[in-house]
Amino acid sequence: MKDLVVLIIQSCSEMECFVDTTSNQEDIELPVLVGLHLGNMKNLKEVCCGPPPVGFFEKLEELYIEDCEQLHSIFPRECKLPKLKILNIDGCRAALLFSVSVAQSLSQLEELIMRCCGELKHIITEEEDGGDTNTGKEIVPASQNSHLILPNLKKLSVCFCD
Repeated sequence: MKDLVVLIIQSCSEMECFVDTTSNQEDIELPVLVGLHLGNMKNLKEVCCGPPPVGFFEKLEELYIEDCEQLHSIFPRECKLPKLKILNIDGCRAALLFSVSVAQSLSQLEELIMRCCGELKHIITEEEDGGDTNTGKEIVPASQNSHLILPNLKKLSVCFCD
């Protein structure tokens, strides 16, 4: 599977985590994906449990996540996504999308679409630990390097997110 570049996983109701690095298993050679599509996975809670494998997301250009109602954590803080161009999330529970450190790695992101994410509070948050985002401060002051975040974004669509 090391030559696999696009992976589509749908209707796997038992899967709670796409990549799990928390156990002490031997290193598994994972494909270097360019496209990842996760859909209709009712129990998926995290895309990556634990720190992401080295280089795993670094060539990812497109990520589509649809109807993963329990998904609350998409990108771990250590995640780097320098080639991601399209991110489309529809029907997930996530309250926040990116920490500032992850957002700073998104230099190529051109399209960000969020639909039907009823608990979404922040797209980018200063909260690096992914913890409680209900600080009472919905708008945080821009950091000195905020102009470096999402410099190539051309399309932003956020709809039906309460």
